[in-house]
Amino acid sequence: FLPDPRLRSLVRLYYEVEEQHAPGEEEHRFLPERSVRLTFYAGDSWHGSPVTGELEPMSAASLFGMSLEPLRVVSRGPTRALGVELYPWGARQLFGWAIGTASLDLLPGYGAVAREICALVTLGDWEGARSCLEAWLLELAAERAREAGAGVRAAARLYGSLGTARIRTLAEELDLSPRQLERAFREEVG
Repeated sequence: FLPDPRLRSLVRLYYEVEEQHAPGEEEHRFLPERSVRLTFYAGDSWHGSPVTGELEPMSAASLFGMSLEPLRVVSRGPTRALGVELYPWGARQLFGWAIGTASLDLLPGYGAVAREICALVTLGDWEGARSCLEAWLLELAAERAREAGAGVRAAARLYGSLGTARIRTLAEELDLSPRQLERAFREEVG
């Protein structure tokens, strides 16, 4: 689902997942992606590294992404999730997320709204959950979002080119030196 037009510079899309896992446990592998995922979850699942094999319970509301290794998820029984794909600069502006952060549990800082969205997901009220989520993201954007600077504009062009844009060319287009662009990118995107 596409977000409200006022969020599209920060949020790529919303998605829903509803699965009934066979008796016993079912394992999934999520490959590294170019976005940060905000997930509201209902079910019985654990996540961890496929390398170490260690698992920990999935938080009901968390921010994941931009990892360099696959994520292992083991689930049992019914599972529902409402997800948001955020651009890295969107996660940074809305939640203070930084590249290199493995995951961020949102319940401590955003408990009331996170629990409300999770309750709606548990009930299967997808429209209500998306509506509540979008109202919350619009509120966060009104409080925290900034106009796109050179770093975000360069990152958006990199995303649009699937990583093929050349840094020197981006810097020239933005009327910056490559070093100035690097500083702006680090500050605005991470």
